[in-house]
Amino acid sequence: MKKFLAILCTFVACFVGTALLFVSLISYFISEKSLKNMVKEIPFDDIIEEVKETDEVQALYDQAETQGIKRETIDSILSKEEIKDYVGGLMSEALNSAIEGKSFEDNKKIQELTEDFVEDITDTYDIELTDEMKKDLENITNNTLNNEQASKIMDQTKEESDMFAFLRFCKDKTVKGILYLTMGLLFLAILLFTWKKKSFFTYYSFIFLELALNVSAITALFHFLMKEIGKEEDFAILNIFKPLFKNGYTLGIIFLVSSIILFILHEVIKHNITKKEAIPA
Repeated sequence: MKKFLAILCTFVACFVGTALLFVSLISYFISEKSLKNMVKEIPFDDIIEEVKETDEVQALYDQAETQGIKRETIDSILSKEEIKDYVGGLMSEALNSAIEGKSFEDNKKIQELTEDFVEDITDTYDIELTDEMKKDLENITNNTLNNEQASKIMDQTKEESDMFAFLRFCKDKTVKGILYLTMGLLFLAILLFTWKKKSFFTYYSFIFLELALNVSAITALFHFLMKEIGKEEDFAILNIFKPLFKNGYTLGIIFLVSSIILFILHEVIKHNITKKEAIPA
């Protein structure tokens, strides 16, 4: 009976562990760090050229010239590597606001990101921006984001609403906490059910092997889908998701190595028990 319960707990642990992996990967995918890494892989040159043609940036050019700031300086600022961190941070906060269904006006982090970026510009280029110009920079960012969000939230389809609800579920710390707690209890149950025969490492090894296969399969499937989508794009979309693929495959290798180590531990324990039983009392 105990063996059956141990096997049952093992299969449940595989299911719960896979759910935890999936939730964690999605949560990481939409995290600020992940989005910043992905933004760094986007070819910004064409995007920047389009931004330069907007009325807001043209007005900024004109206002900067009145303050003695050359157009080339503004172009250099837009070409800075740090702007990718700034855009990545904005994307993260924009996504967070969209997921929570909140206005960008309620998100203080967006204003802080803009203020920090403006401060970095003034320090790097040793230029003085008037309060009006700083306000214009903030308005360009906030108005663009608010307009984008407003149109998307107002025109949100049921599918998009369900997607945001799913992302909200994945980001929920309580959900992760419950999954971690469940995994811990299942591992403890397996330990208790198999303690007499000291075979718990075998079950743990199977769980980690299953997780290694699952995370590798999920990553490979996503890799394949992005590769197919990339054929229709003008730039290598695979480069954008490269950090995610790397983390997924690395996690698979870690689980596989853990599975092998646990199996070796089981064999060592089994050998020692057999050796002791072979020694006459």
